[in-house]
Amino acid sequence: MASGIFLITENNQLVEMQSSLYESEEKLQTLIAQFPRLLASCSEDQDNAQWLLISREVGVPNNENGAARWSLDHLFIDGEGIPVLVEVKRSTDTRIRREVVGQMLDYAANAVAYWPIEHIQSSYILECERLGISPQDNLEQFLDGRIDEDAFWKKVKTNLQAGRIRMLFVADQIPNDLKRIIEFMNGQMDPAEVLGIEIKQFTDGKLKTIAPFVVGKTSGAETRKQSISPVQLQPREGLQEAVDAFNALAEKYTANGRATKYRLIRIQGFPPTMHYEFLHTKDGVTAEFHIEDKRYASVSKELQSIAKDIPRINGGRVEFDPKWQNKGRIRVIQDDKSPDVAAATMLDLIKLTKSRIEMAISAVNKFAIEQE
Repeated sequence: MASGIFLITENNQLVEMQSSLYESEEKLQTLIAQFPRLLASCSEDQDNAQWLLISREVGVPNNENGAARWSLDHLFIDGEGIPVLVEVKRSTDTRIRREVVGQMLDYAANAVAYWPIEHIQSSYILECERLGISPQDNLEQFLDGRIDEDAFWKKVKTNLQAGRIRMLFVADQIPNDLKRIIEFMNGQMDPAEVLGIEIKQFTDGKLKTIAPFVVGKTSGAETRKQSISPVQLQPREGLQEAVDAFNALAEKYTANGRATKYRLIRIQGFPPTMHYEFLHTKDGVTAEFHIEDKRYASVSKELQSIAKDIPRINGGRVEFDPKWQNKGRIRVIQDDKSPDVAAATMLDLIKLTKSRIEMAISAVNKFAIEQE
């Protein structure tokens, strides 16, 4: 059996690439951080897999508010908001046999218990600063309009609290005894996933080829996980009823989402990080408009003006909240907590404010273009 892989050049020459070890574990770690797509083979949708690097060398405490006891090699978040814990070892490292399994279980168990979402967010910001990139721009590029920033972090928090994480053992070669452990753990765990990724390196001395292979996705494990119905998070009292009433009442707008305490209503032409929202609070289900992008923070002046000009909507009290993510929101507080009133209030809120907010957004966009 050939020990390498073969390339055919433009001149129709056959070049044999021999398997080679990485110079150091640091080289392999850096490669993964720079090119997260190398890990995409463990995703169900490999072609569209998205990976956001949160940080390298992430501290993991073993008690609430405690200092970091361990250091995880990499933390990523995938496109579904699932935290991905990555531990990297070279095949020459003797710890890759069994010690690495204990390490990973320590990381996972304590991360689920003691990582607040704020810790993940701050780790991401620090990593971006270390790399000299903008955390906001990098996150927007990753999200690509699929979901707004606040909803994304809420999704990460929900997955973490539910134990829906992915543990990845990464090496240039994973020994057979570790493969068997990975396959066993992946078959037994749910909703957590345990996989291995072999990232093999081949070279002819000049050219270099990287080839990742997934370990642990056995047919038995996949069938078992698919046969278990996922836990459905039930929306809070009155939320779904208000959404259903609104969707039946509104002709041009639709409230979407599956979160337990909110549903978003997106407006065509508005940035994805600015939206109307049904939010379940201590005041019942409220109709709100949120700004979640610092670039449009100045729109809060228009929201403040709206609250003064229109103090009541459908009988409810209109409030401006400048502390909402330090950007601002308006909300309507109703004495009547019925879903039908919440639905009608939301529709009136959109009708009375949409054009004014649209003009404020256009002013921000125009100013940004003029400054380029």
